[in-house]
Amino acid sequence: MTSQTRGLLAGILLAAVPAVAALVARKTEKPWIPQAPDYRHAGAPDAPAVLVEFGDFQCPPCGYAAPIVKKMESDYGEKLHVVFKHRPWLEMHKWAKASALAAECAGKQGKFWPMYDLLFSKQAEWSRPPQAAGNSAEREDTRDVPKILEGYAQSMGLDMKAYRQCVADPATFALIEADVKDAQDHFINSTPTFFVDGRRLVGGNQLKVLGANEIERRLGR
Repeated sequence: MTSQTRGLLAGILLAAVPAVAALVARKTEKPWIPQAPDYRHAGAPDAPAVLVEFGDFQCPPCGYAAPIVKKMESDYGEKLHVVFKHRPWLEMHKWAKASALAAECAGKQGKFWPMYDLLFSKQAEWSRPPQAAGNSAEREDTRDVPKILEGYAQSMGLDMKAYRQCVADPATFALIEADVKDAQDHFINSTPTFFVDGRRLVGGNQLKVLGANEIERRLGR
């Protein structure tokens, strides 16, 4: 082997070292897991991939994205850790606070994720007032949405006295406000916003394509 060939091979190896090191670091670095109560975590705590959602239960795009999140949970199983963070748009969504409280109080009884599923699957039922027949004008909304949400809680077999006390407790909303502060600190301006191992994705379509690609890379597939 000539000295010129040896020099060329050495150059190739040296150039490859940073790429290999970056790949190793990517697979071994600890993914970002934000602070949230245990009941808002799903999947194995030490899963190699982490999906964080900042969402609002009255947000239609969040409702669109919810089945995508659930499919990813099903597809990746114990290899994916999911965390939910509240980001209710209180100034725009009349029932964002009530629905966030309902989910949080279901969570305190071990039913956060069933309530998550129910709020999104029935979003059209509780989140929007009925439309007047023949035109797009809204009728006066006379529904008692908190009672509708209580009905969901009751259908899950929750202790309703504890649920109502939880909803009325300012400390419950303080947990939600802490998430809002966290969202603001991360410059989250729309929902749903996701982080897959720290990579920001906005909306269900980005999650479905780019998020899945990121998880696959994390798993070394």
